[in-house]
Amino acid sequence: MIQLSGEKQIKNPARLFFIVAREANVAVLFRRGPSNWIQLIKWNLNKDYFEFGQWFHGRIDERKCDLNPDGSLLVYFASKYTKKQMQSAISSTWTAISKPPYFTAIGLWPNGGTTYGGGGLFIDNHTLLLNHSIIEPHPNFQAKAIKIIPHTNDVKKECKSIFSSRLDRDGWKLIQEFKKLKNKYGNDAYNKTRQPEIRERTEKKSKSIILMERSSNNDKYQAKFYLKQNEKIIEIHNGQWADWDHKGRLIAAIDGKLFASDSSDKKIKLENLKLLLDTNDHEPTLLKAPGFATRLVCLF
Repeated sequence: MIQLSGEKQIKNPARLFFIVAREANVAVLFRRGPSNWIQLIKWNLNKDYFEFGQWFHGRIDERKCDLNPDGSLLVYFASKYTKKQMQSAISSTWTAISKPPYFTAIGLWPNGGTTYGGGGLFIDNHTLLLNHSIIEPHPNFQAKAIKIIPHTNDVKKECKSIFSSRLDRDGWKLIQEFKKLKNKYGNDAYNKTRQPEIRERTEKKSKSIILMERSSNNDKYQAKFYLKQNEKIIEIHNGQWADWDHKGRLIAAIDGKLFASDSSDKKIKLENLKLLLDTNDHEPTLLKAPGFATRLVCLF
């Protein structure tokens, strides 16, 4: 097992997931833990500076989230199953647009309490492909500065279509398709893996490769990550997510911590990854969004 920077394995670590903006040195981190608490963090990849944002008490499905190309807007799919929320006009599930590192909605589309559908993908900085059968926004959250295009795929396959489309767009090449176990009639019996999905993403300059192996067990998706260099494959143990940044660094979330390689490294050694951020001691706090994060300016 690779031991990173002398770090010891943590019992019940926070969960980290991140999305890197396509055209800017910006990323957002979703930090989860304790259960049903998610913190949004904005990451300046140039200076490795972090803005610690709002907490959300509920569930954010990272597979249905996306950043616009310049990293200024986030679309996310949320659920909150409290009696008050379920009886509200928003409902217990919804898609929203916000300005990281804040969850405060500047555009919002109720999803009627179902987890089918929801989420979206940014086509450009001001156009959103919305994964809803009905694209009428909540009257208090119009987001008129964003052009909305309805997603046309079968909403019952949204987890595959939204997440897989984002992976395809961001350079994750599909090597092996995911297949479920079959029942005696030859139909999908359970959401359990018969054959895992395997994808790879190559760093253009070094030609190093991140391999991702995804499987599921009763709708709980699991991913393993590997670094491939010169045909040698090493597992990134306890990796929660991994990717390349625009400088060619390997960036990895491991046990609630964020690590990065040096952009000058011709060969990456996992044991030499630098610790950038440890989120395991973060605790939920109330944070009000500033004025700029509560409005959009119409640009067309």
